[in-house]
Amino acid sequence: MNKLFLSMMTVAAACIVPAYAADAWILDDMEQAKKVAAETNRSLLIEFAGSDWCPPCMAFEKNVLKHNDFIEKAQQNFVLLVLDWPKKRQQVAAVKKRNQELFTAYGIDNVPTIVFADASGVPFGVFSGSRNKEAVYEEMEKALANKELMNKAREKAAHATGKEKIMALLEMKKLAPPRYVDSDLYCDLNDELVAIDTTDLSGLRAKERAELQSKALDEKFDSLKDSLNNKQAIRDLLDKFEQEYQNLEPEVKQRIVSCRAQILLSEGQIDEGLKMLEDGVQLAPESLIGRQMERLASFVKANKSQILDAKKGKSLATQPTQP
Repeated sequence: MNKLFLSMMTVAAACIVPAYAADAWILDDMEQAKKVAAETNRSLLIEFAGSDWCPPCMAFEKNVLKHNDFIEKAQQNFVLLVLDWPKKRQQVAAVKKRNQELFTAYGIDNVPTIVFADASGVPFGVFSGSRNKEAVYEEMEKALANKELMNKAREKAAHATGKEKIMALLEMKKLAPPRYVDSDLYCDLNDELVAIDTTDLSGLRAKERAELQSKALDEKFDSLKDSLNNKQAIRDLLDKFEQEYQNLEPEVKQRIVSCRAQILLSEGQIDEGLKMLEDGVQLAPESLIGRQMERLASFVKANKSQILDAKKGKSLATQPTQP
């Protein structure tokens, strides 16, 4: 989970996280809510809240959650569940621990966050920040429409084989909320894809390889420790790594290219470093490291004269930043 913090801007729309369930229609236990949802063929509407310290949460409760007309409408399709993280009011230790685990599992770093999930707890919609009833109704309808599309893709996958099955599972993955699609909440879908997608249409196998290669590269950098200001030692490390891992994934290649380019820039070889950055971006333009390299290349291009002047004045940093 991201570090928790509170800012004036955040308070205006949502609060950063640290059982109220006073209404009989609103549950405060995930397992109970799942059971009710399964028995009544409904989904879950989960509010992650800070009931006694978060103004947007208080506003959401007052203006939406506790209104009878909202409860009546929402309960047609959802079991209402509030998972609270109070700061002032004491909470039973077991409940507090259980809720904290769920905050972590659902990646909640600000409240209120509303998650729409199926009866097993797998999300098919999410939004953060307090909304009025009309806006929440719109989010509900949008989430339910997305669930219907996911169900159709799931049904298609259940009766398909080979590439057709893979494509149906990929459609489910495409429809999943972006913040959750690669999380443990979607591990069953991702595991199934990895198992049957031998040609890696999903890219999951490549992603797994990239993660392993990136971890190995981190370990190599860790082994340098106090030698990270030794540019030749870094070059040697990168050379050996590329020899050891000859089939590197594009994102890992970009990390190596970025490091080499920074060394060149630190040595005043601006044109060479800039070209290396620009070529490296093309390996995977949409990756995180690719976008970072593109921003660095743009900065270097726009400030080439100043960088050269800084180098002449020996004020340019000589230690490359590990990507």
